[in-house]
Amino acid sequence: MQWFMTIVLWFAAAVGAVAPGPTFWVDLQKAGDQVLMTSSRNSAAISITSGSGIGGAVMVRTGKKWPDRITIRLNLKNLESFDMENGIIRFHTSIRTSGKSPYWRVDRAGEPAASPANTPDGTLEVSMGQSDEAVMIAVPKEMLEGNPEKISFGWIDEFRN
Repeated sequence: MQWFMTIVLWFAAAVGAVAPGPTFWVDLQKAGDQVLMTSSRNSAAISITSGSGIGGAVMVRTGKKWPDRITIRLNLKNLESFDMENGIIRFHTSIRTSGKSPYWRVDRAGEPAASPANTPDGTLEVSMGQSDEAVMIAVPKEMLEGNPEKISFGWIDEFRN
């Protein structure tokens, strides 16, 4: 039986069935929050449990590039507020306003770059879904462009503790 498992593992590695580890890690702002990550060749999923319903995290790239798709699952009842920033652009949305979201360019300190009357620099598509247990957010492709070192995001649960 042991030789059979050895052959199966060798074959899986030879055909690429064993997925590489994640090309980034997640640093949570609050000690009581928990994160679980899964990844495949071109995608990653992050599941976050937030004890207070208010929190934030920073994804830090450790590989050469980000996965093509990243999904964030926030184990919350209802997402009142969500923001994300990658050192280049920043956006703010909620479960009620998902879809086309305005974004602003940011300076090196992460503050909005000067724009007349704080007008947005453009819009991006923010895809969200909701179940009884969680809110799912697909990280917009624009947040991965330019291969930023870090992507930070924060959330507020409408029904927080």
